[in-house]
Amino acid sequence: MKTRSIYLLLTNTKTLFTRCIKYFTQAEYNHVSIAFDSELNELYSFGRKSMVCPLFSGFVQENIQNGIYKLKSNTSCLLMKLSVTKKEWRSIRQAVDHFISNKNLYKYNLIGLVGFLINREINRSNAFFCSQFVATVLKNVEDPTNARKPGLTAPHDFLAIPNKHIVYEGLLRNYRQKKCIMLAE
Repeated sequence: MKTRSIYLLLTNTKTLFTRCIKYFTQAEYNHVSIAFDSELNELYSFGRKSMVCPLFSGFVQENIQNGIYKLKSNTSCLLMKLSVTKKEWRSIRQAVDHFISNKNLYKYNLIGLVGFLINREINRSNAFFCSQFVATVLKNVEDPTNARKPGLTAPHDFLAIPNKHIVYEGLLRNYRQKKCIMLAE
């Protein structure tokens, strides 16, 4: 069976917001994004749209060289590569494309995040937090996180996916440099 790859980027920007989340989760990484390429040029999640105020958040295309990642150059990360069937890849791509086409309709599910912290799923129309979004677009992929409701899925839950390949762990700012070295070898 032929497969395609998707990537999950788990990060810790060490902002006040992620430190608050870490207080409850006790997990190293408290943000997750999904990418369709190893260069992370197509990197999507739910997060801040403003560097000034994290309350202005929603569906975003992230850039590992700009925005919050540029501002927080000490961001640590773990990049996982998942092999999925072509059918699963198309399903994930279509789901993300729907978010892209309708990005202005979506907002950040801050109330849902509070529900997550008290272990009570709170779904709101057109609202997601990062791991809820990734769990939703991965709903047709076989993985252990599917046993959890998307609104109760944490970024570190994706580490339980079997047959994942850890591509990189370290400072996000060093990832592209490491990738260039790996390609040159």
